[in-house]
Amino acid sequence: MTQQRVLEDTDYQRVKRCRGGDLAAFEELVSHHERGILNFCYRLAGNLEDAKDLTQETFVRAYRSLDRFEPQGKFSTWLYTIARNRCLNFLRDQKWRRNGRISLSAETESGRPLEIADSKDRPDQEAERMELKRRIEQAVGSLKEKYRAVIVLREFHGFSYDEIARILKIRRGTVKSRIARGRLALQVKLRPYLRGLTDERTN
Repeated sequence: MTQQRVLEDTDYQRVKRCRGGDLAAFEELVSHHERGILNFCYRLAGNLEDAKDLTQETFVRAYRSLDRFEPQGKFSTWLYTIARNRCLNFLRDQKWRRNGRISLSAETESGRPLEIADSKDRPDQEAERMELKRRIEQAVGSLKEKYRAVIVLREFHGFSYDEIARILKIRRGTVKSRIARGRLALQVKLRPYLRGLTDERTN
């Protein structure tokens, strides 16, 4: 049995215990998923305090809706769907504007990740790495919400295309298309900086 399957089974057992009135089981679910949900909300909302509130709202809504959870599906997928809905409601209500405080290890058009090397022994390379990270954060922060959402789910949380489709309630083909367009947009936004970086290295 794979580790992922074990985690899914453990979540399902916790849900069963919680449905039976065991509040400690729900605390275990919160402890296991809180960090991931917080990161997800932060990358969509762009503000840590708002992300904390959205995370709390997500778990409150999940607790109240546990009877609706279908054991055939993954608990994490169901939970991220709730978080996604809370975030979108927040963005609509607050007329939120992107502020670029989202991080992403972007991928190239070939599907390979942009490598940000660990350069602890080279202060100049460390500064270069941090600047690239900042540029990536700005690039992702400027993406349209529909592209940002799929990329965050895919790159940060490792959801499959099918899982993302269920979370965002869109077709699998739409997921693939949005990820491709989001990655392309990142490449376009980062290309001037990366080109300049290459020129500096060759001089």
